[in-house]
Amino acid sequence: MYTDDHCHLNEYKDLSEVLLRAKDANVKYIIGVSMDISSFYTTTEIAKQYNTVIPAIGIHPWNAPKCKQDVNKVRELLPEKGVLGEIGLDHHFIKNKEEWEPQFTIFESLLSIAEKKEASVIIHSKGAEHETLNILESYRLKSVILHWYTGPDNLLSRIVDNGYFMSFTPALHYSPKLQTFVKRLDVSCILTESDGPVSYRKKRGEPANVAEIVDKIAQLKGQDTEETQRVIFNNFREIFVNNA
Repeated sequence: MYTDDHCHLNEYKDLSEVLLRAKDANVKYIIGVSMDISSFYTTTEIAKQYNTVIPAIGIHPWNAPKCKQDVNKVRELLPEKGVLGEIGLDHHFIKNKEEWEPQFTIFESLLSIAEKKEASVIIHSKGAEHETLNILESYRLKSVILHWYTGPDNLLSRIVDNGYFMSFTPALHYSPKLQTFVKRLDVSCILTESDGPVSYRKKRGEPANVAEIVDKIAQLKGQDTEETQRVIFNNFREIFVNNA
């Protein structure tokens, strides 16, 4: 069985077909991440229809300047031992430094909520990897998943020492940096994701893709595919299912 820990399910116009393909590919669980409160409500409705979907509530750093007032709503809606995501910092796509301060404010507020509620957090850190790690390390968090991490490789040991997980997308098939990360990491701290409907070299990502990611991870590490699949599935289950 397979898992997708990061997918924007609310953005698919052909969602029923996407989830049918996921079922056919033996994808057992999908975390439906949110960019704001509105997308969380939509994802929650999807989860009521599909028992494979686990909704996560979040405020994406891109939305930080216009969503300051939503932090209290997150506090109200996030269940104990729930999932908070997608949250974090982005200094790569967001070049305007005036928009960075709201990112920091909301990120720290959300992490404080996660700490109190023992929630798992799914982290966006594009272009702000050092700053993100510095902040994460100041909180006692249940589980931290670094979504599609592409930052400096000299932070890898720090990520591992903190017990954080790294989640890999279909970009693993063509990214030398991501392939190097997989070779250096133990499978016990690896997860898989589609980040759908993001496209990879013009091919749209969706949950069914995670089976191929697991195959690639096994290949890169020279390990048995079924064993790699089992370990990654158990990683997901321990974070999002058994401790929920």
